[in-house]
Amino acid sequence: MKVDRQWFLVLERHEQAPIRRVRIVPTLKDALVEWGPSTRISPIFPVGFVPSASSPHPSGKKCLIFVGPVHPERLEDCLTDKTELWVSLGLLNNLLILPSGAVPKVIEWARQNKALFEVWETNDGVVERVDFGPRDKPPSDLLKELGDLASGHLPQEVRDAVHEYCPLMAATVSRCGSFPNRMLSDLRKIHRYVLGSLSELEAGRKDVTRYSVLGQLLSVNAGLSRFSSQTFAGTSPISETECHFWSHSLLGIGVATLGLWQLNSFLEDRLGKARIPERFLRLDGLNAADLTRLGANDPFWSGDHLGGVNCSSSNYEPIIPSLTYFSGRDGFKSTPTTLSAPLACVSSCNSPRWSLLTLTHEISHTIVKSVVSELYPNLASNQELLSTLALLEKRRGANLLEEIRRLLLISIIKMDNLHNTDPVDLNEESLVVLIERWEREVEEILVHVFDFLYFYGRNPDAYVVGIWTSWGTIPNISNRIRDYVIRTISTVLAVHLPRKGGEEASRNQVRRALKALQADNPSDGYIKAAIKYIDKHWEDEIRSQISARRHLVRIARSFLFSEKIATALRTESEISGRAGEKGRAGEKEGYSLKQGQLELRPIRNPLHFLEQYTSSKSPSPAGSLWIFYVLAFCVQGK
Repeated sequence: MKVDRQWFLVLERHEQAPIRRVRIVPTLKDALVEWGPSTRISPIFPVGFVPSASSPHPSGKKCLIFVGPVHPERLEDCLTDKTELWVSLGLLNNLLILPSGAVPKVIEWARQNKALFEVWETNDGVVERVDFGPRDKPPSDLLKELGDLASGHLPQEVRDAVHEYCPLMAATVSRCGSFPNRMLSDLRKIHRYVLGSLSELEAGRKDVTRYSVLGQLLSVNAGLSRFSSQTFAGTSPISETECHFWSHSLLGIGVATLGLWQLNSFLEDRLGKARIPERFLRLDGLNAADLTRLGANDPFWSGDHLGGVNCSSSNYEPIIPSLTYFSGRDGFKSTPTTLSAPLACVSSCNSPRWSLLTLTHEISHTIVKSVVSELYPNLASNQELLSTLALLEKRRGANLLEEIRRLLLISIIKMDNLHNTDPVDLNEESLVVLIERWEREVEEILVHVFDFLYFYGRNPDAYVVGIWTSWGTIPNISNRIRDYVIRTISTVLAVHLPRKGGEEASRNQVRRALKALQADNPSDGYIKAAIKYIDKHWEDEIRSQISARRHLVRIARSFLFSEKIATALRTESEISGRAGEKGRAGEKEGYSLKQGQLELRPIRNPLHFLEQYTSSKSPSPAGSLWIFYVLAFCVQGK
């Protein structure tokens, strides 16, 4: 089932006559020149045939049947030589255009397989009749909880946000019946999170304020609004819904959302069940020497401390965001309840610049934030601040976790000393200022190293290409060159820590990778600027900055990374056995998938799949649709 280039499905309501007209046009320009107040469009892609641009679509008496969300290969028995099959990124992702006599067979299949469907009977494009398929009933227990929440006593500061959240969540859960069961489960988790935050506020927890809860609610509401609009636009009745992503305003992007959710779900299972924050906290049961005095080649640094921690209990709290959506404003971003990708990924994720692999950085933030929050003192507690100052005066912590905490604080002091001519006189007040000043940079270094070790397999070339290509999408990146260079070299230092001159080795490796990237992308001036900055300021600035971050790199390398966890994360069992052999055109090493061909072939590791198939130099809507179809329909198990 070969996917051809994109066309556009256009629906418009004529104001002077109460009719709806549908047409299929070859370009966006053809849709725009006749745009009206009620016009909505979505890209659609012909499968297995090439339409004629000279003849109107659809002409004569035809039935248009929208069926989904299902892989088109499952519909093969419903197709005849008179059927046109188109696919889209909408939740009703298959569009079959066929004579009316063939309709019952498709409807019967949809009912038996509990798929959503909608039928338009048309005459020269005029929609004369619409029939809908059945929908699952919304979860009554959750709707009742939302009603109780909305009618309960609420603090004034959060009341409006809760009153927005309740109908928004009700609308979302009432329309997600045809998603996998785990999607509704994730929405329930978000609801539990909201209820928990409000309960903590009511209980008067000191670290929970009305405005912190308001911020959480606003984040959930923004994510739910985008998720619901993007995903469920294009579900029955199609003509009554609308997606605010205007190039997909008719059918929405439910398949893209499902693909993004599948990727996140995989990571939640593989990485969430590893329980890295819990393992890390259990390091308080281990003794440790003074880590500042251990030699670079001491065997202690190469031990799998995290993997050696016993986490046999089956109960654990998920730590990966579960609500996924696309955003032109947020881009790649994570919060405690959401995970977003740029809107540009919808049509360009087959290329490195918009690869969904960039999400691993945001997921790493979620994990690292949980860990680092346990290392810092409560800045509102004078007692904890005094204990932290006392820890800095000791030669070593009472256990390994305390010693890691001391190492982190020493790193902060070293970084700060490079920016101040006079050392800071540490007391409770100055310690708070110091931690707040460097909190973001500490997290970024730990996240970059975490991402590099777990998701890039400690491959410096792949890492540099991956992050610097994605950074090319950031507005005003020239203002961030210095910070990005320092973070990149610090990250690559993770593989050179045992070496004398590890900083220089890391610099050389990063510079070589940037030069190769520049050769492939000569028009990207920011890469040239990064190389120039390295060459000009290594001795007077960069080297000392990297050295000051050495302890942070050690913390991530030795105490956040586990070879055992990384192996489980990157394993792919659905390898075709053709690795190293010359397979079909479009195949990648180790997979039997053919690029651009809609085949229902299973994969178990979407990360490995994306590594193999998101290297195209030319972003393509058809290529990106194929990526989302594999993620949405072919990821099997976890």
